[in-house]
Amino acid sequence: MKIRRITAMLLSAAVMMGTVSAYALNVGDSVKVGDYPESQEATQMLIDNAPDIQRKMENIDRGTVAMKTGNGVFVSWRWLGYESADTMYNIYRDGKKINNEPLNATCYTDLDGTETSTYAISAVIDGKEEEKSEETQVYKNGYIEIPVEAPTESKIAPDGENQVEMNTPYSVCELSVADLDGDKQYEYIVKWDPKYVRDASKGGYTGDCVIDAYELDGTRMWRINMGKNIRSGPHDTQFMVHDFDNDGMAEMACRTADGTVAGDGTVIGDASKDWAALNNGKNLQGPLYLTVFNGKDGSVMDTVPYDPQTVGKDYDQTDWGDGYGNRSERYLGCVGQVNENYMSFQMGRGYYAGSEGPLGGRSVIASYHIENKKIVRDWIYDTKENGNKYFDQGNHSMTMADIDYDGLDEVIYGALVLDHDGTFMYCTGLGHGDAQHTGDLLPSRPGLEIYSAHEWKGVDYVYEMRDARTGEILFGGPSELDNGRSCTGDIDARYEGEECWSLAGVLTTADGTVLSNSFSMPINYAIWWDGDLGRELQDDTEISKVNTEEYVSEVIFNAEDCHNANGGKSNSALTADIFGDWREETIYATRDNTAIRIFVSTDPTSYRLPTLMHDPLYRNYVALQNVCHNQPTHTSYYIGYDMESVPVPKIYVFDENGNKVTN
Repeated sequence: MKIRRITAMLLSAAVMMGTVSAYALNVGDSVKVGDYPESQEATQMLIDNAPDIQRKMENIDRGTVAMKTGNGVFVSWRWLGYESADTMYNIYRDGKKINNEPLNATCYTDLDGTETSTYAISAVIDGKEEEKSEETQVYKNGYIEIPVEAPTESKIAPDGENQVEMNTPYSVCELSVADLDGDKQYEYIVKWDPKYVRDASKGGYTGDCVIDAYELDGTRMWRINMGKNIRSGPHDTQFMVHDFDNDGMAEMACRTADGTVAGDGTVIGDASKDWAALNNGKNLQGPLYLTVFNGKDGSVMDTVPYDPQTVGKDYDQTDWGDGYGNRSERYLGCVGQVNENYMSFQMGRGYYAGSEGPLGGRSVIASYHIENKKIVRDWIYDTKENGNKYFDQGNHSMTMADIDYDGLDEVIYGALVLDHDGTFMYCTGLGHGDAQHTGDLLPSRPGLEIYSAHEWKGVDYVYEMRDARTGEILFGGPSELDNGRSCTGDIDARYEGEECWSLAGVLTTADGTVLSNSFSMPINYAIWWDGDLGRELQDDTEISKVNTEEYVSEVIFNAEDCHNANGGKSNSALTADIFGDWREETIYATRDNTAIRIFVSTDPTSYRLPTLMHDPLYRNYVALQNVCHNQPTHTSYYIGYDMESVPVPKIYVFDENGNKVTN
């Protein structure tokens, strides 16, 4: 049964029982709370006087991709973020230019193209043609298939539980992408789930978590086995992949333990230790580490103690909300820039309370960067060390975004927000929730907004949009449901900004006007897929378009013979702007887990945007897509039907000669 159908059933049941007070709202009602004109003026002033801090971004190639269609060959390519708006393009088939005049577009349907054709793109700047991109072949069936090799390691729990292969069969879970070897092309970092995967709330052993890296042609670059002291599950291994040391090649950062095996065979810590055997499969007594692996070969760049440790005189399970290693074993990660010189990665532990202990719900967030191949901590924030405030305010994911326009990123840890230097910024006090969205959701309002779902019952707002910088609630409402899902996206061209909806059952415009309380649409994920500027919805292996007359979803694409990742979320392995123009590609594994398929939209589009991967907020979002209950990507500027302009990205890259390239 699909999530969207379950959602529709829950909403209908709630209406019949009259348990959701928000359902008393009528279409056209407003759930607006306040305007806050002084805050808007202050935000606009910050925007107008923002420092000229440029972000270093990946130096990626043209990303040309060609897909066979019924009308020839559809070709698309990147408008790079440092290229001017006047840049035009020539397209070459089999070495011969096929356009008469340079194209002011990033896609083209070649009616004469065949399956054996090859394509290359050259930029035309001030009438001068630049060097052609590398030639690309034509792919069939609407996808690129990358062969992958499932692990075959054998493991049986030490106490004899589950006398079967705990590891096999392995299935592809979630992915990340980054340039691991400096060739300007993305490689694919794949997390494998073993047969036995467990939520942090459950005891028992799991199989080994394994992470691979692959080239586009299926060449496996390395394999890392997290070992017996790291459980397999959605809350355990969040792997942050980015170029943290500015050498043009990405690294991977994640939590490790005794017995983790690096890509070159090096063992971290003491391989003889089996801490999990002491606590029914959970490592609650052994040391934890934070490791950065070299992206090119998977070897260890540096390892330091994870902060906070499970062991130690100051450690108390009840601080986290229970005494059996549930809430303490919920780990998060993301990337963001907290200083001008380096991209940092942030690691979080704990976010919501349980029924045990006087407080519970402790959260610890720490930020790190790489300097001279060593892990350097930027800062650490611990709710326990800050007056026991702000417990139980975290989400199942965290986000980094520049919400105060100082050129650096703040941590959005659910209802708790930290400044880029790790100091407290604000907390709404609305408590834990699963889903949260940060972006320019209401473009007529200065700055960014955050739309959240909350699971606390009996509060004023279980869904709300707030000003990202100040935390002021713009609109919201109550519900008696456990509001575990929310989504935003411009799905209706008749209204300004992104529409917002949640499991609480109210669909609103971006300014809080109620559009429906009886919709039946996915509340799972969103994707820019077809040729317009609106957003499509993604759930399981399907992409759907919203019928705005009745607010129901209509399937327009299905990744046949593939499976979803992360059963609790039922999302793709990754959805991101990986190739071609600004639309997003989506990746699923085949049902037999012998390959991953990158599906590419072949719908023509007349719109031209810089590659989304050169927008800092979007790139941050892509990096965290393997984290727990990951949320759809968003950009730092508004993309939607009523979009008026594209801002010039304030970024730079280093070319192959070490020269700085910018707008």
